[in-house]
Amino acid sequence: METATRVGALILCLGCGAALGCQERAKPVDFPFPVDRIELRPAETESGEGLEETVTSVTGQKLFLHPREKGLLGAEDLSKAYLVIHPDVGIEVVLCTEFTQSGQQKMEQLNQTHRNKPVVVMIDGKARRPADPRMRQASNTELAIAAVFTREEAEQLRKEARK
Repeated sequence: METATRVGALILCLGCGAALGCQERAKPVDFPFPVDRIELRPAETESGEGLEETVTSVTGQKLFLHPREKGLLGAEDLSKAYLVIHPDVGIEVVLCTEFTQSGQQKMEQLNQTHRNKPVVVMIDGKARRPADPRMRQASNTELAIAAVFTREEAEQLRKEARK
């Protein structure tokens, strides 16, 4: 009888644990972000001819930007952008971008010529942060960049997007 009680308690525990594990978990929230506000600019860590000095607002890092035409620029090169806010506060907000045909060609070029160098995310003409901060092999069709926005900034943008 004692064994039957233990087995029954074990089955009850396993059943409750399985039921708890099967409960629906909170899912990440995503919402569109205007592509015309975004630029991805190749950069260097040291100054050079034709480079524009900038300081990223998120990391405070000083970088030197290549001219705009060498980067991916708004609707010309980005077909879609959206922010993803994960319910777990330990996971940073992610800016996801998908590229147009011209953007894919530019990203392919960056993959070949700018590997292990910074690419800066520009929002509304202001440097936010380096993507990665060193670009390694990236997809030629899409790019996801963490921590361009704080959770608070992303929530504010989400409210604005609903209007």
